[in-house]
Parts: sequence; structure tokens; C-alpha cells
Amino acid sequence: MQHLSAIATDLDLPAESPPVPTVPTNRAAAINLLRQAERAAARLRTDSALAAQDTDIVELLVRIGASEAGHNAYLQGINA
Repeated sequence: MQHLSAIATDLDLPAESPPVPTVPTNRAAAINLLRQAERAAARLRTDSALAAQDTDIVELLVRIGASEAGHNAYLQGINA
């Protein structure tokens, strides 16, 4: 948390972490749930990057969002 507070000075972060979802026992459903989480995370990083004022933070958030979007694409190939 110390590291997060050092870089998150101009980000609007939620006070609490979201609840951990129940993982389905069906493989396809579990992969679909993970894809949804990766898409949501990529959108969150994109929105945060648009709101950030510091260019270093923007670059970091964009790279993280791209990574999460890549995970989503990879998982789509697994579930095809």
C-alpha cells in the first residue's frame, strides 16, 4: 500500500477493494469470467489514464491497460 500511495496522488481510488467473485467449476465459464474481469480492468486503467495529470502515471496506466487487454484476447483464443 505504501507504493500505491506514492504513485496514486492524483487518482481517485475506491476506499475498499471489490469483493472476490466465486469461480465457476465449468472451465469455459471460468475463462469467460476471467475475460470479463480483464476487460473491466483494462477499461478502468484507460479511464484512470484519461483522468491522470502526470505523464508518467498516464504511461504506466496505459501499459497496464494494454497488458490486461492482451490477456483478454489471449483468453478469447483459449475459449474459441
